[in-house]
Amino acid sequence: MKVCIVTAYNNLNSGSYWQAFALGYILKNAGCEVYYYKCPSKGAKSSLRETIKNIWKKLHGLEFAEAIDYIKKIVLFRMSKGFFTIVNPSGKKFNEINCFILGSDTIWNLDSEYYKHNKPIFWGDFFIGKKIISYAGSIANTNTELLLNNQEFSKSINQWAAISVRDRFTQDAFSRLTKKTVSLNCDPSLLLQECHYKKFCQPQPGNYIFIYLFKPLSNKQNENIRKFADDNNLKVICGAQRKTFELSDKHIINSPNNFIRYMLGAKYVITDTYHGTLFSTNFNKQFVTINRNLKKANDYLSFLDLTNRIINTETNISEVIITPINYTQINQTINKIRHDSLSFLKNNLSTN
Repeated sequence: MKVCIVTAYNNLNSGSYWQAFALGYILKNAGCEVYYYKCPSKGAKSSLRETIKNIWKKLHGLEFAEAIDYIKKIVLFRMSKGFFTIVNPSGKKFNEINCFILGSDTIWNLDSEYYKHNKPIFWGDFFIGKKIISYAGSIANTNTELLLNNQEFSKSINQWAAISVRDRFTQDAFSRLTKKTVSLNCDPSLLLQECHYKKFCQPQPGNYIFIYLFKPLSNKQNENIRKFADDNNLKVICGAQRKTFELSDKHIINSPNNFIRYMLGAKYVITDTYHGTLFSTNFNKQFVTINRNLKKANDYLSFLDLTNRIINTETNISEVIITPINYTQINQTINKIRHDSLSFLKNNLSTN
């Protein structure tokens, strides 16, 4: 079967990269011929226009180290894209596709101008006449009224042969748009286990805390982390912008391979992202997630009964992160949804 994945494979985001990679990897191992639909470049963070704008902004602000890091990050991401075989509607292969899979990631996020502008692609309108299924997509924090008040979204969903989402917020919203079953499945990156990721990247050795953040912490939390690290003879490795955590011992370029390498080897993880949270649990790390009111991250931790790892911006991180997590039951829950998710893909790809 020839399958085309419609997702954000080209964002400068390690989580987005690995979810796209993992779904393709699983499908290839299942015997599918896998392609990725060519994402529109206009408005994308990885577009030439956005790249030039971001580099100029950093140079104009005299953030020379940040500008160099950003250029290196772009190079590393472009090198990593070799895994993806791209297809576009004008190409010969496009007409040979048997099934289009929408997802995963926040491809239905209507707060994003990029996804909203490209609604016909990410909601499958371009692929009517072909088999369409969704897999573990998300609306992120979209106001559900935006969906319910526009019949176009309901019309799109009802064209899909099978519907799968990755969080209960999206599941609840879609259940109000269609009478079809809306399955809850795991993010594709969770379909691969730690042993799989070690085939691609070996753990970075050392005794360290890995910090993977989108937004800076408060001064109080910065000092708290630094003190915790010093008291426990730990290094602090930062996989975010330099200004996000300036008290780190080492700053790394947040490329797909670096993300996995340092996540695998970390003793502790501090994150405020969905995929940082997901990989922490997948690799059985002692971690905390800074609460940014991300429904997808908070819902995932609620699903695993780990809401005690969600902390507010002024919470003493060391008091929470030092409390060990017993992963016995958690791994059983992860294995169950992993099994159910693989069954969803198998069942819906094997039917006409």
